[in-house]
Amino acid sequence: MTLERQLDSGMSHHQAGRLAEAEAIYRRVLAEQPNNARALHLLGTLAGQCGRFDMAADLIRQVIRLNPDSADAHHNLSLAMRNLGQFDESVAAARRAVRLDPKHADAYLSLGNTLTRMGKLDEAIAAFSKAIECRPRWAMPRLSLGQLFHEQGRFEEARSAFQQVAHFEPNNSDAHNCLAMSLADLQRLHEAAKALDRAAALSPDSALTHEARGTILLRSGHGAKAVDCFRRALEIAPEWPSGWINLGQALRQIGRFTEAADCFRKLHALRSGAVQASILMAGVAASADAAEIGRLTASLNDPQTSIADRAALGFVLGKMLDEADRFDEAFEHYARANSLLLQMRHAAGERYDSDQFAHRVDDLIAAFTPGFFARTRGWGEPSDLPVFIVGMPRSGTSLVEQIASSHPDIFGAGELTDIGDIATSLNLAQCRPAQVSDAARKHLDRLRVLGGSASRVIDKMPPNVEHLGLIATLFPSARIILCRRDPRDTCLSCFFQRFIAGNLFSFDLTQCGRHHVHTDRLIAHWLKVLPLQILQIQYEDLIGDLEGQSRRIVNFLGLPLNPACLDFHRTERTVQTSSAWQVRQPIYSRSVSRWRNYERHLAPLFQALELNK
Repeated sequence: MTLERQLDSGMSHHQAGRLAEAEAIYRRVLAEQPNNARALHLLGTLAGQCGRFDMAADLIRQVIRLNPDSADAHHNLSLAMRNLGQFDESVAAARRAVRLDPKHADAYLSLGNTLTRMGKLDEAIAAFSKAIECRPRWAMPRLSLGQLFHEQGRFEEARSAFQQVAHFEPNNSDAHNCLAMSLADLQRLHEAAKALDRAAALSPDSALTHEARGTILLRSGHGAKAVDCFRRALEIAPEWPSGWINLGQALRQIGRFTEAADCFRKLHALRSGAVQASILMAGVAASADAAEIGRLTASLNDPQTSIADRAALGFVLGKMLDEADRFDEAFEHYARANSLLLQMRHAAGERYDSDQFAHRVDDLIAAFTPGFFARTRGWGEPSDLPVFIVGMPRSGTSLVEQIASSHPDIFGAGELTDIGDIATSLNLAQCRPAQVSDAARKHLDRLRVLGGSASRVIDKMPPNVEHLGLIATLFPSARIILCRRDPRDTCLSCFFQRFIAGNLFSFDLTQCGRHHVHTDRLIAHWLKVLPLQILQIQYEDLIGDLEGQSRRIVNFLGLPLNPACLDFHRTERTVQTSSAWQVRQPIYSRSVSRWRNYERHLAPLFQALELNK
């Protein structure tokens, strides 16, 4: 039998998974012909599949010496070097492969995977996109692309990537699970449940299916049930990093911070030196020592750290330095982190235009007049179930919701996107009463499912302040709690908060100030014209008189004050906002007049707010 026939036989064993037989044949060929490039390449590929990456690299380098223009050899060297943790060499080999063969989809995938490990996410996205361009119906690069979009908060793009895989490969359970999770992140929970049903039918007990179910439950406000699902996923795949991340986040949202910290420590052990573990840990711990600050600063300054991780680390370090009263250093980190986030958002095509927002406010003021409300009276549903907490982000909305939702008859549903979706689908200037009534009934049905037996269900979505005219039309008996706070503290808190999605104004102090001014202008209009019950809560008053202001809130909702409302930080419920840590703490006054610590840096904000100081 010729050597080529022997290698063909070896490949048959190889493809059938009979690796020992294949290896024996490859070695026999090499014993007879040590420089047989095909045999070296096949044995190197097999070694890589068996986890013998040093051997794989050595064999494939021999192939490259014999055939330096083999794109496949450079691609396989890239795989071996990535598995050896030698990322720069892996990238160089993959780039060499695609220069030799610009349509080598596998090499682009390898390049993207290595760049992801290096934290170079924008370059990884470009590599995965090239792999898709070369092989449009291939699932793997689309799944990887969707994951990267998700990590960057680009949830709609993530959904699109997963949707395409599910379309091309309808029996790919991973695609349906990832699609379910991305839809849950977009609060499209009904669609998410359908995608999960499809995934569960294909792979009922995979770790990813349990993770997707947990994600949907968490986004639905059922944090304790989500914890059970994430634990089940980790029983199946105990070294799965995303499982520990999700379990930790779920535990954090229901206030079990010690257990959440244990999860993030486990993540750190799985990925030694993982920046993400430190970022997550900052959300479940009150402070850090000088050694931790030094370690995170080193990670921040490491050129291998991605832009996304450097931005996140900037916010973490800003928080730590603020708590250490090192205010100038803290501001420097916050400012740099916001600049990086702004850079990322611009790269994703997202921009904030304060003039455009001002025009939107003008249009709302012009559209929602006393005459409009007189004309549409009686169009909606007169239920007193819905409660809306609105205002600027970081104005105390989460604290007010936590206090109210600690009452046994009140359910806090968190930040629902439904009203924004209704606003997009309904044109109130042209629609008919039946359309408004139908939209209101459907939303009430959703609130009843979420709230169970509760007599009030709270939607705490601050930007709904823009939709109060629509809310008054849909639910004329709804109650509105309007949160107010010193604009200097509100805007500074927005600037110091790492928003994953939305709130594009928050990355620049001038834009923060302008957004606040126009929001105040809109609020002044609503207070004049809205035919709704509105309670204004001043954050500083709430901090200074918890019992009195809590009584105002609960009495406004038609209920007597319950002692649990004053022990709100002990209430076990799912809190999905950035304030999950703060609302679990007893009332403290450190956040009142916080702006004074940073006054020397705030001239652009004061100017935008039209304040002298």
